[in-house]
Amino acid sequence: MEDIDIFLTSLNTALRKIENKYFNVPNHNRHYPVFRERIYCYELYHQLRNNLPEGFPFTIHGELDKVVNISIHELLRTKKPDFVVHEPGSNYNLIVMVVKSINNTENDIINDCYKLINFKNHANYTQPIMIVFGEKEREKDEELIHNVKSTLIRDGKCGNNFLLIWHKSFDKIKYWHINKDVVLENQKDKLNITVVSDLNSWLNIYIPLLLKELEKKNHIIRWTNDVKTVLYGDLAFYLGCRQIVPSDILEKNKHNLVVHESDLPWGKGWSPLTWQILEGKNDIPIVLFEAAEKVDSGVIYLKETMHFTGTELVEELRATQADTTFKLCLEFIDNYPDIIDKAVSQEGESSYYRRRTPEDSRLDPDKTIREQFDLLRVVDNKRYPAFFELNGEQYLLKVLKKGN
Repeated sequence: MEDIDIFLTSLNTALRKIENKYFNVPNHNRHYPVFRERIYCYELYHQLRNNLPEGFPFTIHGELDKVVNISIHELLRTKKPDFVVHEPGSNYNLIVMVVKSINNTENDIINDCYKLINFKNHANYTQPIMIVFGEKEREKDEELIHNVKSTLIRDGKCGNNFLLIWHKSFDKIKYWHINKDVVLENQKDKLNITVVSDLNSWLNIYIPLLLKELEKKNHIIRWTNDVKTVLYGDLAFYLGCRQIVPSDILEKNKHNLVVHESDLPWGKGWSPLTWQILEGKNDIPIVLFEAAEKVDSGVIYLKETMHFTGTELVEELRATQADTTFKLCLEFIDNYPDIIDKAVSQEGESSYYRRRTPEDSRLDPDKTIREQFDLLRVVDNKRYPAFFELNGEQYLLKVLKKGN
């Protein structure tokens, strides 16, 4: 991930952690909110420092004068940015950022946007960012933001890379990447999403397909194989993940989601799809639910059914499982946060599947192939192949479908 992407990911997380009490200060003499830019900036600085990853090569400073640089000194006569992200003592400048409250006039905000653009053009800053925070009168505020965007596009001064953010209130954020010709993004809130899978999970060969779909939707995404590296964000999907996730890791995201192939609470535990195939079933439920302290016990958001014919081998079973898993994940994301209100608690008796071992791939040489065909369907030819023992020897058996 590029440095600028790392920063923008951290910025998105930081913004979503700023509570409404840092937007305005109550005043008993006034009946409308008084937005305080300095209070908001202090909290934003605090959250940014907490959420930038260890080892990030740039430093974030607030209201910094780089007066040793003549060109920047001239710029600072008219505007001192609220934040710069840079390498101190050098001209390696990543981010220049200004924060304005919604109380400002349209002209005030546009003028500061132009000053940010000057920092980009004359002081080697890669990304100028304008953050407007607060919301007073919805229609008037939306008109103000619309006019700011339209002016930047019409005047053509913003170049090819300007980020406008409207932080309406806690967890209500809109982003626009603007170039000189067009608004490149005018979208629903971005989400900061982490996908977690075990390093040796078979699902890893499919996960890039999910990430590609998330990229198309302009979400901020991260994929990791270690729960200890999960960062703060909105959603964490634990897919093909058998690691124990401590409560302090779960607390880093607003929702932690798991997909499980059974009709919970029935069929908790290990390898539910495999066990049900061995039971002779071809219609297998699959649910997306919230991770909880107790294993496989959280509220359920979505449920589907996978349909098989009884002829599929393990790779075909997995392909269907992956496809349905990602379908559930994308449906949850597309309907978030409204889908949270549709959660359903698990009801009924629980049952558990034990963890499978290589011994579970053992064939009985005295039984027919037909009798053991479902076992042949679920064995993994590489990791735990079918085997049988006969006359004191052990034999491995690999199963392939003709044409595959």
